[in-house]
This record gives sequence, structure tokens and C-alpha cells, in this order.
Amino acid sequence: MARWCPVFPSLVTEERRVRTMPRHSQSLTMAPYSSVSLVEQLEDRILCHEKTTAALVEHAFRIKDDIVSSLQKMQNKGGGDRLARLFLEEHIRNITAIVKQLNRDIEVLQEQIRARDNISYGTNSALKTLEMRQLSGLGDLRGRVARCDASIARLSAEHKTTYEGLQHLNKEQQAAKLILETKIKDAEGQQVEVVVLGRN
Repeated sequence: MARWCPVFPSLVTEERRVRTMPRHSQSLTMAPYSSVSLVEQLEDRILCHEKTTAALVEHAFRIKDDIVSSLQKMQNKGGGDRLARLFLEEHIRNITAIVKQLNRDIEVLQEQIRARDNISYGTNSALKTLEMRQLSGLGDLRGRVARCDASIARLSAEHKTTYEGLQHLNKEQQAAKLILETKIKDAEGQQVEVVVLGRN
């Protein structure tokens, strides 16, 4: 359709923009799964696709307006139906190219969203597993602390009992010592008396 350039230069310009527009899917090579950075990249790419979609829709409406304006001019000048049909076919091809580009972008976005969901699911699963391990570790630690407290209480009670037993034995030893000293003194006194009586 290059021969129609002098009549509708804007149509050819818009078609070239659509046909030469770089495919975002080529620049959207999936990076290795890396938690937060990949999610941020996906969000940026989604925003880029939204802007691209808006630009393509704007191009389509601009092409339509150009065709309507050109057809009105041709009708005013008495142009034939063949020329109008050719312009309409050109518009349909441009719209078809835009729709195909949008479909490709949508497929890329869907794939990236699935990848992001998988990353989010894996991250959530890892966090839940880590949380369960932490809870299990805390429970085990609390059990150990409770057992240590019980052991300390038992040792403290045994220490108290042992101390009281030693105190009781000490008192009995003191009493036995007093009794023994008294008996020794009595025996010594009796011995002195026997010696004195023997001399007399």
C-alpha cells in the first residue's frame, strides 16, 4: 500500500509504528527467581505494558479518525468506492496488527503474573515453614527451661533438707560431747576418791 502515501501519510506512519514496534516479550527475558527484586521488575514491566496498550489504542483511534476524515474529503471530491475500500482494508490491517500485539503482550503478562504468583507462593511457604520451626524451637526451649526450673527447685529442696540434717547432727554431736565430758569428769572424780581411799 505504499502508493497511497501521498494521500494518507499519517496512515503509513501509524502502520510503521505498529509493525516496527519492538516486542516487549523479547526484552522481558525471565530472570532467575530472586524474591523481591523479580517482583519489582514484574511490576515495572506490567506498568510498561499498560502504557504500551494505551499508546496502541490511541494509535488505533488516530488512524480511524484519519480514515474518516480522508473518506469525507474523498466523498466531497467525488472519489470512488474502490479507493474507500482500500483505505478501509488498510485500517483493518492496522487494527489487526494492534490486536495481535496486544494479544502477545497479554500472554507475556499472564506468564509473568503466574511466575510472580509462584514466587509469592514459594516465599509464603518458606515463611510458614520458618515460622513453624521457630514455634517448635520456642516450645522446645520453654520445655527445657521448665525442666531446668524443676531441677533447680528439687536441688534447692534437697540442699535445704541436707542442711537441716547437718544442723541436727551437729546438735546431737554437741549433746553427746557434753555427756561424754560429764562422764569423764565423774570417772576422774571417782578415780581420785579411790586413790585417796587406797592411801588411807
